[in-house]
Amino acid sequence: MRRPSWSYRASADALVRRDMRLDLLRGFCVVVMVADHIGGERSWMYILTGGNRFFTSAAEGFVLISGIVMGTVYANVIRREGMNAMLKKVMKRAGLLYVLTVSLTIVFALLSYLIDSPWSRTMTPTRPLEFLLSVGTLHRSYSITDVLMLYTLLVFATPPLLYLLGTGRTRIAFAGALALWGLWQVSPADVQFPWNVVDGGFPFAAWQLPFAMGVIIGYHRESISRLLTPARRVAIVVAGSVLAIVLILAFQLTIADRASEQPSALAWLLSSDLVFGKNDLRPGRLLALVGVAIFAFALVSMLWVPIRRGLGWLLLPLGQRSLGAYGIHLFILVLTNISISDFLRIGNDNTLLQVASIVLIWALLPVIPWLGEIEHLASRVAPLTHPFTRRASLRARAAQTG
Repeated sequence: MRRPSWSYRASADALVRRDMRLDLLRGFCVVVMVADHIGGERSWMYILTGGNRFFTSAAEGFVLISGIVMGTVYANVIRREGMNAMLKKVMKRAGLLYVLTVSLTIVFALLSYLIDSPWSRTMTPTRPLEFLLSVGTLHRSYSITDVLMLYTLLVFATPPLLYLLGTGRTRIAFAGALALWGLWQVSPADVQFPWNVVDGGFPFAAWQLPFAMGVIIGYHRESISRLLTPARRVAIVVAGSVLAIVLILAFQLTIADRASEQPSALAWLLSSDLVFGKNDLRPGRLLALVGVAIFAFALVSMLWVPIRRGLGWLLLPLGQRSLGAYGIHLFILVLTNISISDFLRIGNDNTLLQVASIVLIWALLPVIPWLGEIEHLASRVAPLTHPFTRRASLRARAAQTG
């Protein structure tokens, strides 16, 4: 008797319009983000997350996946409704992100100041009115919320990229993104594009490249799929997997090497900001993102059924509502920095605190009123996978028919 396939293509989820694998991977990025932002000296979660010390992080994953989703969605909009409809819908999305960015930055900054959080002490001093104005004009960010400002600016800048793709100028689009990233690597002072952001940890000129790569992949997804013969798919997966495994082994060796009295040249190279620096998105970090992304996507594609059965209940809701999860996690961070959370810390181990925070975010997603708009946008393009949401939907349908 033939054994049932575990692959994504053989599952019922493959019939859904939205690629659920991207939702699951983005949900994993949420888990990594929450664990690493809470931090702590020790945690068993760091085996999965790298403790914000690995060669790539949740931020790169978010940016790449967001680009792929945007490219996929708006390619269909351009083909069905044209460029004007694309522009209108992208700007509506950017407007929502702008409101979220400004409001969450101001509220989070105020709460951080009131509890005297460690990150609030590192911010550039300013007067309250100046802070409000500079945040409102996207000229100032804040610790933790800076990635949301980056995402907002990226979405605002997406229409020209989509126009180039829609008019057959993909090479020009990629060359421009690569050139802007390259200029930042050699002379960042000359490419403060679109402007310099005070306390911004994710410079636009560097971080637009993985987003642009994602948009291009998403836009040409069907064409790429046709070009990838089985042999080419295997070669790409093998190369990406080998790179990811080498990076994981190098990371473990580097940790052990750093603890020695005389770290080796390899340890210095792997820990150098010139090679793997996060803020400037150095070449090594970009290469690590590509390898890990290929490995992760191949893994969930081949083992989709058991992964979905075991972790889908948690990761899919977090991934489909990642903006909401991000917003909630800001308030969780505030709570974890006051004494109310001390009972979840076991000595200097933060595993229980991190796990409890992730589960709390998952539980709050379908019940917080201000997430209604994000919930609505998510449910229109993908099935509602959160158990709470499914039960509420079934009760509503029963009431309508009964």
